[in-house]
Formats: sequence, structure tokens, C-alpha cells
Amino acid sequence: RPKASGRKRAVHEPFSDLMKMLHGATEQGEYGDLMVHFKKLTPSAMDVEVRMLSVEHDLPLLLRFFLHELKNCTNYELLQAHLGHVLRVHGLEIAARPELKSLAAELKEHHNAQWEKMEDLLQYNLCLIGHLTRMQ
Repeated sequence: RPKASGRKRAVHEPFSDLMKMLHGATEQGEYGDLMVHFKKLTPSAMDVEVRMLSVEHDLPLLLRFFLHELKNCTNYELLQAHLGHVLRVHGLEIAARPELKSLAAELKEHHNAQWEKMEDLLQYNLCLIGHLTRMQ
């Protein structure tokens, strides 16, 4: 149990650098530096970050960040990996809270739209490769 200090602590103070960056990026509406930081995290470091999330304060911000990135069609594969891990760790909490559940539904909608675009591109490339290999 941490020792009490003379300084009063805020109701919720982010503990990790990632969560501090997430709160700052959300306030500013600019997520570029946050994504750079996400790219530098090792899988084990990301796991620790996800498990340290405050469901009430941090998780909604993280889901909004994922939503922002999906809407901008950036870093799709990295986002898939992180989103999948967050859902495995916090899926029950997300399902139990209406705010998080609605964010998850919106994420699903944008995820499906992005996947359809990705699937169309994959199909186009497969057809093109098939066509080119028959030309020889």
C-alpha cells in the first residue's frame, strides 16, 4: 500500500506515459504522437498498458482513439492487434457499461466498413495476379 504524501492526488491521475499521452491527445484532439508511441511499444509493454487501464476513465478514451484511427484509415493492422487485445482483456467491462457498449458498436460499424474496402482490394489484386499469370 503506498504511503500517503502531503500532496492531494487528483480523482484520476493516469499512471503510465501512454495513458498520460492518451489523455493529452484527447484534450488536444491530435493523436499523431500517440500513434507513434503505440508503434514503439513491445507486445508485453502493450499488454501491461491495457491491463492497467481504468475502465471508467481510460478505456473510453482508448476506444475513441481507435475509432478516430479507423475513421482515418490509418494503421489498420496495428489497430486490429491492439483492439483485439483490448477486447480480450476488457470485453466483459465493455459489455456491462452502456457508454462503452455504444463505442464498441460504433467501432464495429467502422471496422466492418474498413474491412470491406480491404477485402475489395485483396480480391482485385487476386484477380489481377490470376490474369497476369495466365498471360505468359
